[in-house]
Amino acid sequence: MTENKDYGTIISCVGGLYTVRKPSGERVRARARGAFRYEKSSPLAGDTVLLRKEKDSFMIDKICERRNSLVRPPLANVDTLFVSFAAIDPVPNILGIDKLLSVAAAAGIKTAVVITKSDLSGDLAAKYEEIYKKAGYPVFVTSSRDGSGVEHVREYIVGGGSGKIYAFAGASGIGKSSIMNALFPELSLKTGELSEKISRGKQTTRTVELFPFTFSEGETVFVADTPGFSMLEFSAVAGFRKKDLAATFPEFAEHTANCRWRDCTHTKDGDCGVIEAVKRGEIAKERHESFLLMYDELSKIPEWK
Repeated sequence: MTENKDYGTIISCVGGLYTVRKPSGERVRARARGAFRYEKSSPLAGDTVLLRKEKDSFMIDKICERRNSLVRPPLANVDTLFVSFAAIDPVPNILGIDKLLSVAAAAGIKTAVVITKSDLSGDLAAKYEEIYKKAGYPVFVTSSRDGSGVEHVREYIVGGGSGKIYAFAGASGIGKSSIMNALFPELSLKTGELSEKISRGKQTTRTVELFPFTFSEGETVFVADTPGFSMLEFSAVAGFRKKDLAATFPEFAEHTANCRWRDCTHTKDGDCGVIEAVKRGEIAKERHESFLLMYDELSKIPEWK
């Protein structure tokens, strides 16, 4: 770093004022330099940025290279998105789950699957575990009654190393909050007031905020507090097209070489390696059904064709 420059991670932005957490844990407020507007860029929560001190204030001087970024929610450098759903109560929306996984993959974000409420139906939890393990995702099965399985999520996070950014996505009522509170006990205290405001209708939009947590092992990670991941759409990924959809289904990869046509869409029977794999049970039919529905959705929107 050059003289009078420092760096850190943006953990929030309110009214054009960014809160940046330095590696030491110190937090400073900073504004972005005006040149970002002309460069058609702006800092996001999750960005690593260089700071320049000007008298008694800080200016964000440079945004370091991003690993990934999303438009909605505005967030950068997510290491893992935990896509979470209940085995039952509520019945999982498989299409919605698969869309979250695909959009994250399109954005270059690693994903894992968390199945909650296995205590209510062990059979259904096992069924969904098989579907997503077969697709190649890390899968964690947890119990909302006794919290079992959460320790494996914790091991995954701690094993990822310090400085990583994690986010959780899932519909309300699935037990996601219980998992997050077990992993990050302080989070419920920090977000409870916001949640209460939303339920009273006093706040309808929320900014992305990252909360740092240091585990007993000495590793500090960030967890993103935002509801936007539960409504993630392909429009959050710049330049995405329907031809890119198949690449977001990791289980398709080893079978596409068996397609007769190089431009096979994997939507029609006949000389399609993916469809043949579905028939053999090597790809879950539920996953291919989600692919077909998403492909049809993308086909109806001109800018995504």
